[in-house]
Amino acid sequence: MKRVCIVIPIYKESLSAFEQISIEQCFRVLNKHDIFFVIPKRLEFAMLKNKFIREKKAQYKIFKDHFFSSLGGYNKLMKFPGFYGAFLDFKFMLIYQLDAFVFRDELDYWCNQNFDYIGAPFIKESGNEAGGIIIGQGNGGFSLRRIASFYKIGRQIKKLQFKHPFFSPSKPFYINLWRDIKYNMIYNFSFYPLQPVVNEDIFWAQLIPSAFADFRVPEPMQTLPFSFEVSPGALYILNEYKLPFGCHGWWKYEPDFWARYIREVGYEI
Repeated sequence: MKRVCIVIPIYKESLSAFEQISIEQCFRVLNKHDIFFVIPKRLEFAMLKNKFIREKKAQYKIFKDHFFSSLGGYNKLMKFPGFYGAFLDFKFMLIYQLDAFVFRDELDYWCNQNFDYIGAPFIKESGNEAGGIIIGQGNGGFSLRRIASFYKIGRQIKKLQFKHPFFSPSKPFYINLWRDIKYNMIYNFSFYPLQPVVNEDIFWAQLIPSAFADFRVPEPMQTLPFSFEVSPGALYILNEYKLPFGCHGWWKYEPDFWARYIREVGYEI
């Protein structure tokens, strides 16, 4: 079994200049590892023309188009055991979305920490505290996952302790009752496709650890050297003025903060 692979989900043929920078940096820094593009069937012909595929620096795997048609579809893909089953030759995968950026190759180090899932801290923005408050970890856009654990859990039928607030006083009683039955009784299991309707990183970072005691995730502060997303300037201070292994959403969250460091490694932005 191989140690780790990088997985880059791509849902469109034409990439923006910033997305191209993200991918270029991935290949510059992480090129000693196996890198895969994950694409919908409709992009297979276009992928054959991709320079990294033509130069045999990357491979690709195809999944059904509906997984790439919306954010909801992508969340289903990231909960789908068949997705992880396609990578069972590896122990870990690094999900590297098109708005991720990696600064150095620490992949082996983070694999050695032996977590099942790790991602950037979750931040609750606060008007009283600069940068907000760290309330958890596990942002999925740049995240490391133990493949066998994800594959196994998605195939187990286990009830989750999740309560979705679907009640609406403006809706008839029978609508609220049906919503409660559907979302809090039926779609409330670890088993695909009966999983809660929540973002996939919340599912893996919060719901699954509470239901599976052996699913290992770090304490939120332990993830600071791994990745930043929201409030990178504040996280940089908390991380003792050091950049993390990588980041997510670099042109969405405080782009001026990231611009300096991205220019330093040779990109014009």
